[in-house]
Amino acid sequence: MNKIRIFIVLVVSIGFIYAGIFLPSRISTSVSIPEKIVQSTVYVETIVADGLIWSGSGVIVGENGLIMTAGHMVSNAASIKVTLFNSKEYQAVSFYCKNYPDADIGFIKIDAVNLPTLKLKNSNLNYGDVVYICGCPFGNELAFTLTKGIVAGFNRKLEGLGEKSLLQVDAQAWPGNSGGPVCNEKGEIIGILIGGISMSDGISLCTTADIAIIALAKYKLDMIFENIK
Repeated sequence: MNKIRIFIVLVVSIGFIYAGIFLPSRISTSVSIPEKIVQSTVYVETIVADGLIWSGSGVIVGENGLIMTAGHMVSNAASIKVTLFNSKEYQAVSFYCKNYPDADIGFIKIDAVNLPTLKLKNSNLNYGDVVYICGCPFGNELAFTLTKGIVAGFNRKLEGLGEKSLLQVDAQAWPGNSGGPVCNEKGEIIGILIGGISMSDGISLCTTADIAIIALAKYKLDMIFENIK
């Protein structure tokens, strides 16, 4: 009887050992910070009044379909189509931009719910802080490209981008990245990509989060008082 009991215990023990070796202890459903940034980024296709099509990027800041982008992506728009990371496409129900002197921020609203979002964070940045840029360089074929770099400069004012106090980072960006998020290592939006210097990869320029936060607050007020959807 004792031998039978010992045999049974050994079989059970071997079974647990087998499971521990060949089966995962648990299934992880967590999403990494870089993945979260990518999944909250959108591809923006703008048809302007003269029929030209502009390609750009944006970032979801409201799970009800509110997207922040560069102001120049929406300022002359006749219609806008948005593609999410999961390939779902939406026609914008509204888009909005006010030409503030020191901001290049616009908003797009799509009819969707429960979307992945990123939060704006007016953080105290330092030279060398790690940043991520996500966007859609050169159109949809290279959509959701993620690059990594560091904070490279502050309070940049460059001709052609207006008199703006811009954040400079060295994470690479290209035409089509405009409007995409610039994030810190926590996945918080510290800026919105608005441009760079031609033929100079690694000089990317962003509207800062403090300006973007003000633009978002003004948008929400106008949404209330002007009945924007």
